[in-house]
Amino acid sequence: MERLIINAALTGIVPQRKDNSNVPLSQQEIVDDAERCVAAGASILHLHIRNEDGSSASSRERNAALFAAVRARCLGVLISGSTSGRVEGAVERRAEVLDAGPDLASLTLGSMNFPTQASVNAPATIRELARRMRARGILPELELFDLGMADYALSPPRGAAATYLEPVVTATYAALADHYEQSLASAVIQAPTRHGGARSGRELP
Repeated sequence: MERLIINAALTGIVPQRKDNSNVPLSQQEIVDDAERCVAAGASILHLHIRNEDGSSASSRERNAALFAAVRARCLGVLISGSTSGRVEGAVERRAEVLDAGPDLASLTLGSMNFPTQASVNAPATIRELARRMRARGILPELELFDLGMADYALSPPRGAAATYLEPVVTATYAALADHYEQSLASAVIQAPTRHGGARSGRELP
């Protein structure tokens, strides 16, 4: 049987009780869910912290307290901290989690729009977060939402993040490119023509 790595994101940065009554928001709720997820087979936990009112938080202290509590209940699990740019834009605030001792940390390689907000990740921000991860021995959990983000990681100027990201991104890019190529080929073959027949890939301009 092939080995499978399961990365469980328990809380996220957006969901509230009104969205899902079961979303874990308090530290105790997150730790309890973490234990259940690890028992079900998760080996990585992608953790987000919240303030007392349920809003998104990023402080080193809250992250460190949560990580310690999870590790006490889930021996051997890998913890990935969040450096998300959906709520917090300043690098210093986003990087606080890196001083809380995660094994991995999210690194989104581009900006994008969600339904109600943007996730802004300027090139300088990406490189600085990657630099700080490398300095602390934290593995970046690359957040790639499209091929452009994978391409960015391999395009100059890459600066200090180059050798840290390239081996991972190269493999990821190849897998994504293969997936998109197969999906496009399938879509082209199945696309109807004006005469009702299927279009061959050879007809592409």
